[in-house]
Amino acid sequence: MLIPKLTLYLHYKLTLKIMESIKKIRPKEQKKINAYHEDLITSKSAMLFNYDGSIEQVQANHEGMISNDILEELVEGFIKVTHIGDNYILITNDEGFANGLPYNDDATKIFRSYFALGDDDEFIVGNALIVNNTMID
Repeated sequence: MLIPKLTLYLHYKLTLKIMESIKKIRPKEQKKINAYHEDLITSKSAMLFNYDGSIEQVQANHEGMISNDILEELVEGFIKVTHIGDNYILITNDEGFANGLPYNDDATKIFRSYFALGDDDEFIVGNALIVNNTMID
């Protein structure tokens, strides 16, 4: 019984860290972010951070999954998967730099909150999706 409780606790703490990062980035959209929070935890939806600064909720299908085709459509190209902790994945466009996609400030701040690299050389371009790792194959 200790392992499931510990896993649930770590999942909860990681979700709080993601949400705190997002809250600092988008304080004006607090109600929208709070509404998405529960669905992100329970694997019912994902959060799409568009490069234009808008945030959208992406619903999973009836099986609780988001297909690779949908992921590619959302990030406008082939996907790159970056694990954030044990439970979440940041999905971006694998060829975003080569294709000249615009800088994504929100996704970059979230990425840097997990991967403190000590410089500003690493950043995210194009749309980015945060998804529970149980929602993709």
